[in-house]
Amino acid sequence: MDHRIGPNFLKASVGFGGSCFQKDILNLVYLCNFYGLEEVAEFWHQVVKINNYQKDRFFKILFEKLEYDIVNKKIGLLGWSFKGNTNDSRESPSIYFAINILKNGGILYIHDPKIEIEQIQKDISEYSNQLKVSLPNFEKNIYLIKDLLKCIESSEVIAILTDNDIYKKIRTSKTIFDGRRIIQKELRTNNYFSI
Repeated sequence: MDHRIGPNFLKASVGFGGSCFQKDILNLVYLCNFYGLEEVAEFWHQVVKINNYQKDRFFKILFEKLEYDIVNKKIGLLGWSFKGNTNDSRESPSIYFAINILKNGGILYIHDPKIEIEQIQKDISEYSNQLKVSLPNFEKNIYLIKDLLKCIESSEVIAILTDNDIYKKIRTSKTIFDGRRIIQKELRTNNYFSI
């Protein structure tokens, strides 16, 4: 009956973010280990591992489909926050995706109705330092575009990372990588890929 853990929440995606869920799972792992429940602890630890795997997997799908060459390719990243209708970007899958794009020479055109460019720059700087990824002068390869249509038009391919309702009805002939499986079925083309 709790909508947070039922079918409304458990959907295929590029991975969960936010400050609480991963921390809570890792606390559960700690408690299980403390009480000698090693198998249970490992089960919950695998949830965190598979979530991290999903973040990398989504980038690898895009990288493979673009034939391992994204140097100077303009990637439209739709959604920076970890979930729709929030300005919270803590542990957002978008951050990890963006770092991979930048590390491989891509250019990001980012749309998110609630996030400002300073937050995006701060997130990339902090997380790339944590991951020990060198991204000198990355700021010149990211652009925040507040107009969704302009962001799509400016991009060569589109990647959806947040489940904002405004992304559900996107109509474009460009290749779309839908990390949330939110594009309505009737709008999907042969250039549509999802988790």
